Amino acid sequence: MTYPTHFLCIGAFNPCPCGYYGHPDKPCKDTDAQINRYQAKLSGPFRDRFDIHLEVPVPKFEELHLLPSAESSQDVKKRVEHARARQRKRYGSDKTNNQMTLSDLENFARLNANCLTILKQAIELNHFSARAMHRITKVARTIADLEGVEEIGDNHLLEAIQYRG
Repeated sequence: MTYPTHFLCIGAFNPCPCGYYGHPDKPCKDTDAQINRYQAKLSGPFRDRFDIHLEVPVPKFEELHLLPSAESSQDVKKRVEHARARQRKRYGSDKTNNQMTLSDLENFARLNANCLTILKQAIELNHFSARAMHRITKVARTIADLEGVEEIGDNHLLEAIQYRG
């Protein structure tokens, strides 16, 4: 029996076995071979299936203590609700941008000439797969929806590319 489901998969892992690779204050104790072996535990095809990849640096106390006031959770909630309403109107259902087919990408996430040039350069520079290219475009569509605009702009695409790590 198959049950329909939609889920959000979020994963996290340290950059190396000791956890300090790239740390500003604590030296990493691992060799390059250990780091490569550790990072290879998550295969490229597996990583490719995650839409957003972020490296989260260790914040200093001053950065945590003196944070500027951020957007409130209520304001974020409103932006997300508006973006989801845009998607419901666009697709005529509760379908989300993540569920877009190739046909949907062509119809609802069309990139202008400048965006296509940017995406091509990112693919060539970072050796992104076709899957990554489609996921970047879907994330860019979502960023534009959160901003409340219909056209995907350079800034949306660049932000989505940045999230690929």
